[in-house]
Amino acid sequence: MGKTTIQADLKIDGNLTSTGAIDINGDVTGDIEAAELDILSNGRVKGTVKVETAQLRGSFEGALKAGDVELQSQAKVDADIECATLTTAKGARLHGDVKVTGG
Repeated sequence: MGKTTIQADLKIDGNLTSTGAIDINGDVTGDIEAAELDILSNGRVKGTVKVETAQLRGSFEGALKAGDVELQSQAKVDADIECATLTTAKGARLHGDVKVTGG
């Protein structure tokens, strides 16, 4: 499985599906399904995301369902999150409903 990178100069309005990893440094408005998602510090995502692993450093708005979620210190999240594990770094901003199943 490869990694797809959405660069800072790219804006996507539409859904993304991948069996591998997606790194986002640009803007995505739409739903995302992938094995792994990394929203980089300049990245912005608005939509519903379903992934095994999510690492958020940039902005995310919507709903997230994942196995493992990690919010880095730069993360700005306005979303409902359902996950097995959640790690939050000092400085990360989170607004929304959170359900951690511990599974």
